[in-house]
Amino acid sequence: MVTGYRKIGLLGLLIMVVPLSLFPAETPEDSLGWHNKWNSDLTLTQTSFDNWTQKGGTNQFNVNWYNDMRYLRITPYARWRTTTFYTLEYGRIGSQSLRKSDDRLETESVYSFDIPWQVDPYFAFGIVTQLFPGYSYPEDKAPVLNSGIFDPGYLNQSVGFTHYLNDILVSRLGFSVKETFARTLARHVLPDTTKSYGVEYGLELVTDYDQQFGDWLELTSRLDVFSRLHSLNTTDVRWKNYIAFRFRKYLTLQIQWTLIYDSNQSIKRQLRDIVTFGFHYSVF
Repeated sequence: MVTGYRKIGLLGLLIMVVPLSLFPAETPEDSLGWHNKWNSDLTLTQTSFDNWTQKGGTNQFNVNWYNDMRYLRITPYARWRTTTFYTLEYGRIGSQSLRKSDDRLETESVYSFDIPWQVDPYFAFGIVTQLFPGYSYPEDKAPVLNSGIFDPGYLNQSVGFTHYLNDILVSRLGFSVKETFARTLARHVLPDTTKSYGVEYGLELVTDYDQQFGDWLELTSRLDVFSRLHSLNTTDVRWKNYIAFRFRKYLTLQIQWTLIYDSNQSIKRQLRDIVTFGFHYSVF
């Protein structure tokens, strides 16, 4: 039943958001120089019970910090676009200790040449890792360290062609080299667990959507598809969506929905959705 409600909720979001994206919105001017944006959201959730006789009375605390940094430099002959996302989340249920539930740093830099074609050649470089140690929590046992900075970590280099649609929708297709690092703790994500790194070659398809509607609504979506050359039927997919409603400049209601399929991590697809209300700050 919960899964059914979740599907209905996501369908409702799509019905609500897609028509909005058809209307004009504020977009970066197609002028030379820098066009930068850095939004930061901090959300807190606390539920406390004392002598509560109803079922489900469990104390809970959760804090989430989400950052979206985008830098775009336009020159007469090229565009240099750098995006960085960082999410850190901690939570506590009942008498448990404070535990990390999310810690992910993603940064990517794409340099493309402006030529009189429908598509422009590009080369890109990306890094994905975490910043703090991660633990698993076996029942009635001490926490077990299972991950750390660049354990695992991912590097990606690619070349190909990209297409811009008013700097709102950017798509690219190219040849990609994906390198996975796992020093000691996360070797299960490697194709060969006897080594500390792995290299895979394939094709990448990346689509990035970013649109702002005044000061009250922001929509971002990113789809990453990586298909290995040695086995085209093995494809990694990461689809990340973010919707933020702004209230009185410093308050935000945000919705995050992420789908991941990576056969090196799990043979099943992974889903995560978060709805939070908290504080918003625009650095610039």
